[in-house]
Amino acid sequence: MMHKSQLRVLLAVNLRLLNPQLTDRLRKKGASGPALSKKLMRQFYLNALMFLGIYGLTMLAFDFSKLPGMFTFYVALFILLGVSQSISGIYKVDCKFNPNFWTNWSA
Repeated sequence: MMHKSQLRVLLAVNLRLLNPQLTDRLRKKGASGPALSKKLMRQFYLNALMFLGIYGLTMLAFDFSKLPGMFTFYVALFILLGVSQSISGIYKVDCKFNPNFWTNWSA
């Protein structure tokens, strides 16, 4: 069973690998260790809040009971965004630790 401390370390590593440009920029400013993880987590929450705000306000403009096609559009959009972000994250993390990731799949 995974302990909370192990999960916290894995999440910190994952955050650093998912957005390497931001991680490099924060490291150049002198952030490291837990401070770096905290800043990356704050950026993650800010992005989530902005995403929720933009799409939440957009969704309030529609009456989905009268426009079921728009509801289907939003569900499909969120599924597509979620899948693409997941694939992108897995690719970045796996390629960092296993440079032959894609060649192993073709064998």
